[in-house]
Order: sequence, then structure tokens, then C-alpha cells
Amino acid sequence: DYYQWAALLKSLSGFEAYRRKVHAGFRPVDVAEFVIFEREFPRSLRYCINRLWGALQSLGASGVRHGSFKIMSALLEEWEHTGIQQVFFDRGLHEFLKDFLEKISRFHEALVQDFFTN
Repeated sequence: DYYQWAALLKSLSGFEAYRRKVHAGFRPVDVAEFVIFEREFPRSLRYCINRLWGALQSLGASGVRHGSFKIMSALLEEWEHTGIQQVFFDRGLHEFLKDFLEKISRFHEALVQDFFTN
């Protein structure tokens, strides 16, 4: 397990950043939390979602008619109330990531509809 999680961090160029941030050893749950929820790590899911949100707001995508805004707003709201305990132990990492990918796919479809189709 250690080598798989270390390989994941290294593939994200995050091994050293993880070691600086997490001082309590090397547990899979800590690596998952870092890769998913770390707001300061540029390759974490949370960091990327926050950047998407900022870009969406700069496009002026607020309002009722923009499905992409609604989807991203709901995703951010959900993540404010979700922690690694729910992800890793309650729902399961696989189910959480599957659900996340489905939401990002719906966001992409809405983004195309909102900004790239007539």
C-alpha cells in the first residue's frame, strides 16, 4: 500500500509537499485527504475545483440560466460539509471518486451548453 500511495503523490509532484504538510507519518487516509481536499496543493481536487469556480465567476456565470454555475455551486456546498472520514470510511473512496467524476461530467456538459452553443 505504501508504494502505491507514494507513487500517486510522486505522479502529482506532491510527495515533498505532502511530507511538509503532514508530519504524522504516511497513512493512506492522510494521502487521500491531501490529494482530494488540500486547498493549497495545486493538483488536489479541491484546489482545482476552487480555480474552476473562480474562472466561472469571472465569466459572469452567476444567475438562474447558467446550469454550470448551479452544478459547481452545489458541488462546492457539498464539499464544505464533506470530510475525509465520510469519503474514506463511510462512502468509500471509489464511490466518492465515481460520484465526483459524474458531477464533473455534468458540469462540463452544462458549461458547453452555457457558453459554446447557440
